[in-house]
Amino acid sequence: MDELALVIADTIESLLDEGWEPPIILVSVAANGRTMVARYVAGDGLEAELLAASPKDGVALTLPINLFFVSSRGDARRVVLEAPEPAASE
Repeated sequence: MDELALVIADTIESLLDEGWEPPIILVSVAANGRTMVARYVAGDGLEAELLAASPKDGVALTLPINLFFVSSRGDARRVVLEAPEPAASE
């Protein structure tokens, strides 16, 4: 599982533990303007429905990526997937 998928899964698990209920909407916006919108609904577990995404033209999401989660009650949470800090040179 890539880092973005892991951050999304961990965040949704945390939100559910806090009492959020599906559907949960996720809006992802990358530094290069690439976007993705998904809805997580109750099913056999939690199922993702892709609602919208930037064209599939081979351009990947670039860091940082802002993730906005919105609950069915209007609660919101923002998570940012940052680029790694450059290693300090000695």
